[in-house]
Amino acid sequence: MPIIKNNLWKIVFVFFVAIIALLGYKANRHRPVVAATVEHSAPPEHAASREEIEVIVKDFILNNPDILIKSIELMQQRKVKEMEEEVHKVIQEKKSEIEDITNAPYAGNKNGDVTIVAFMDPNCAYCKKFNDSLNQLLASDVGVKVIYKPFPILGEASEYTSRLLLAVYKTSPEKFKAVQDDVTSLPAITKEALKSVIEKNGLDMSNLEIEVDKPEIKEMQVKILMLSRDLHIQGAPASIINGTIYPGLLDINKLKEIVTQLRSGK
Repeated sequence: MPIIKNNLWKIVFVFFVAIIALLGYKANRHRPVVAATVEHSAPPEHAASREEIEVIVKDFILNNPDILIKSIELMQQRKVKEMEEEVHKVIQEKKSEIEDITNAPYAGNKNGDVTIVAFMDPNCAYCKKFNDSLNQLLASDVGVKVIYKPFPILGEASEYTSRLLLAVYKTSPEKFKAVQDDVTSLPAITKEALKSVIEKNGLDMSNLEIEVDKPEIKEMQVKILMLSRDLHIQGAPASIINGTIYPGLLDINKLKEIVTQLRSGK
């Protein structure tokens, strides 16, 4: 809403300036030639006052709302296109960082022809559904690789849990996927629930709590957040599939459709 208001005032300002310029042009165009003598000089034309111009602008806006709406729509479309082009450029420039699996948890075929980079908040309801869809895809398609980017946007619990997942990956990478799935399936994230998941998977919670606060883990999380900022990712879930960004939840049918299109070259 603030963006729309700002754009609206920009457009009103443009009309305001245009009308002032038009009034000035008309005044100069129709101004009579000044006589050679003072006695025969024509009286100056009346210049529009601020109040009169404001009335003109107001009447124009009230009588032509469609023009304003269309202008706002065009401006928004241009901004969206500019952002999409910027994001595409970032993805191309940082492709190796985005798809790197030497320092990031992943599941599926290491050499798969389809790479899905998933930004998920472990405490997000839509992310839980997205994780289920990813698991279904992994189970049915041996050519898919999923790279996980724990992306905390829902407060301290999400931030801590994301670091915990990264700590699991750092200390026991083979356990990451099982822990990630168990954590994501929790109805509510609490320290007791997290401890139960960790112990269920044969890990030591006390050791992981030490890892969580280490600079290396915090740096991993910061890099993910900085990458999401560069990609203009503002919500979760979000994904990048073979270089194209998809904001929001993708169900299993949509994922399969995207994969099929990629393989068919569409």
